[in-house]
Amino acid sequence: MLADQNRSHDKKTPESETNGHQSLIDPYESGMVTNPMIIGRPGMECRVVAVLTSVKEKRGLKLIHPQTRCLRKNDIHELLMTDEPDAGPGARVDRVTGIAFVEFTTGGVMIKGDAVLVGDVPIGEIAGFDETHMPNHYNILMKSRKRVTGKDLGLNAGDKIFIAADMHRGENA
Repeated sequence: MLADQNRSHDKKTPESETNGHQSLIDPYESGMVTNPMIIGRPGMECRVVAVLTSVKEKRGLKLIHPQTRCLRKNDIHELLMTDEPDAGPGARVDRVTGIAFVEFTTGGVMIKGDAVLVGDVPIGEIAGFDETHMPNHYNILMKSRKRVTGKDLGLNAGDKIFIAADMHRGENA
């Protein structure tokens, strides 16, 4: 009887492969969720704490599959830009410019497709998130038809950048 019990513990199961915890499935990567089902969220404001001038042709960013990130008030993250039309969750992105390190003056939920504005001028839309530097900061990638740097945009420390919530979300809710 004891031998039979020991043999049952030798079988590989999802629980045994994860030290007794069930393995989790990423709903975005698995295709269970294709569009975030979120409505009724405000935009987010941030202020520039460092202007970037970097231009990379082979950056190799690996965007995570989730299309949303919760960002806390006072956290600092890096805003980057690409002109690659296929940039999005799960993609590798090479053509990247630096915009700025920004401190979020409001917390909230950011979603792929949110518009990014300097003043009233849209400069791109959120394409996805890279975790290369976590837990220090996210690389928040936006895409635009033309790549520019923070210097090209004339940004200065203290300037405000606004992430506008897309009010057409949640049609699958």
